[in-house]
Amino acid sequence: MMPADREAKVAAKKFRQQHNLGNQPLGDLAELIQRTTGHDGCSLRCALLRYWSDHV
Repeated sequence: MMPADREAKVAAKKFRQQHNLGNQPLGDLAELIQRTTGHDGCSLRCALLRYWSDHV
């Protein structure tokens, strides 16, 4: 079993390769999640904003 940080790096590298993302910054994460999962980006943005406003 590998350490969690190493496992995360391996998973991130695989995700970037699968979605042809290269090494550039990912930009809008809500848009990226929508493109790669098909989930509604607007709903995701609203949920994230609500979470951040409640926890910051």
